[in-house]
Amino acid sequence: MTPKSVLLQLVTYPEPVPEAVIGWAAHFASLIEAHLDVAVFEVDIQPPSNPLANVLLDLPALAAAERERSASQAGRYRAALEGLDTGSGPVGVEVRRCASWETPGLTAAEARLHDLTLVPLLPPPSVQSEVAERVAFSSGGPSLVLPQGWAAAGASLDRVAVAWDFTAPAARALSHALPLLQRAAEVDLLIVTGEKPIPALASADRVLQRLARHGIEARLHQEEARGRPIGEALSGFAMDRGLDLLVMGAFGHSRFREFVLGGATRSLLESPPCPLLLAH
Repeated sequence: MTPKSVLLQLVTYPEPVPEAVIGWAAHFASLIEAHLDVAVFEVDIQPPSNPLANVLLDLPALAAAERERSASQAGRYRAALEGLDTGSGPVGVEVRRCASWETPGLTAAEARLHDLTLVPLLPPPSVQSEVAERVAFSSGGPSLVLPQGWAAAGASLDRVAVAWDFTAPAARALSHALPLLQRAAEVDLLIVTGEKPIPALASADRVLQRLARHGIEARLHQEEARGRPIGEALSGFAMDRGLDLLVMGAFGHSRFREFVLGGATRSLLESPPCPLLLAH
């Protein structure tokens, strides 16, 4: 099913998402003929309960100034979004005021009401990496993670690759990506070999057959790991091919109430070579 409801998540503090991302998201939504909603997170900053520090440093005034800085950025987002239409209706905008640590969970909850969620990354330290993780593993749907500065490249679906290893997350990501693959000019089914035993090689022809039934003529590419971790091999292929999108399953497991990402997922989220469509 083609995504018809796309969510863009924006943060205002301490560093805002560049407003150019709004144009990228609107172009992308228009490209796939989807409605775009934008969730803006305005940060509610409270001074610590330390009477002495409050007197010496005037922490309430500092917190108020930072709240105003966040609110001003939210206002700039509103202005940039005013009157914007993707062709499927006016862009919806909701501003939420919350503590910074609440942003990932609130974004994942909002993502459950949409077909696809766009998460733009920012330089660390930033809550955006955690937002991307939470959406990928807790929203129940796919996320599209945008690298820093990617908005300048313009939205495109010309060159797309699907990382395949015959796992359930990879199959889920492929299913979510089918409508986007149908719009791509070039599609590669990408298998990294020589890093671990992968039964996917025996299934590659059947995956290509499945794609063909959806009108997608994909090419099989086997990327030799040559001692590299899978994430590095995937990233290298994406950069060599100039991919517009890399589709992959998100891997991780729960440990001591925290979510621990798989090596390839963490590597690509730390430094994505292109937009990543993730599904768990």
